[in-house]
Amino acid sequence: MDSISKKYNKQKIILGLILTVLATLSLILSSKTTYASTYVMDKAGVLNQQTVEEITQINESDLSKVTGHPEIAVITVKTTGDEAIEDYAQEQAQKYHIGRKGWNNGILFVIATKDRKVRMQTGYGVEDVLPDDYINTLISGKTKEELHQNDWNAGVLSIVKQTSQRLQQKSDTLLSPSQQKEKSEDPTIFVDPFSVALWVGLIGVITVMVLIILKSSKEKAKVLANVNDILDKYGLVAAMNTTDDTIFLLSNDKKDEKYDEDNERETEDKNDIVFDLYDEKSELLSPKILARNLILANEISEDVKRIVNNGTFNLRLSSAEAWEILNKDKSEE
Repeated sequence: MDSISKKYNKQKIILGLILTVLATLSLILSSKTTYASTYVMDKAGVLNQQTVEEITQINESDLSKVTGHPEIAVITVKTTGDEAIEDYAQEQAQKYHIGRKGWNNGILFVIATKDRKVRMQTGYGVEDVLPDDYINTLISGKTKEELHQNDWNAGVLSIVKQTSQRLQQKSDTLLSPSQQKEKSEDPTIFVDPFSVALWVGLIGVITVMVLIILKSSKEKAKVLANVNDILDKYGLVAAMNTTDDTIFLLSNDKKDEKYDEDNERETEDKNDIVFDLYDEKSELLSPKILARNLILANEISEDVKRIVNNGTFNLRLSSAEAWEILNKDKSEE
């Protein structure tokens, strides 16, 4: 009976030791999980305990000296599935309320190991200190190479350390809750210097074009006036179509009527002789040349009209063509 009792007591002692060990392990594992999940959630299982401890140390020691005590958290996952990593990072940042309440100063670094993608999500209170261009530079170079080589611990620590150093260096510029509120309520609109320069350039170009058009219109009006001074001696009157830059003679039944620019196309179609205002080099012809062309073409037109029994027609000639026709007619005489 004593031997049975001793055996039973021995089993109780062994069982007690086993339970004690299991309880201790459970506490250790529980402590590790709680400890790790404070700033690190390693769902992909790629970070070691040393990395987790260093990230915790940075948050609780280094960043405690920074205005507002910002927080840097890390989440690793194998994949975000069909969800974009940007959306996933934003959801996680909102879910775990990273950063101090009211300060909006949390920073979340997300790594999707299988997707080979990373994302840094920043709170409103640290956006000025950690702008997009800085983050892009931060994740490039050596750090990017470490992540691509699956050296997750080195890559993650590098990101966290550099971000912490940046926050410490720019501590005085971090916005307090009241400053953030003032900024969000500030009606001042941010203007991109490049956009301003672009608009100024466009306005300048348009202004120059308008001035050129106005100057050209004045030059054309002056040319038309000078042409009509010459044509007046021959009882002829010219009009101008500024739409397609032409000049033409008004027929006898239009000479005494006021020329309507709104109907200039229709008026021109009722006339016989049309000339371009510009030569082959796109230079405005002189009033003398234009008047000479119109007088010459009028003589040709009269001859043709007589041949076709006074029927009307449209005649559009260049200066060279007009002289060629006139010389031909003279040679036949």
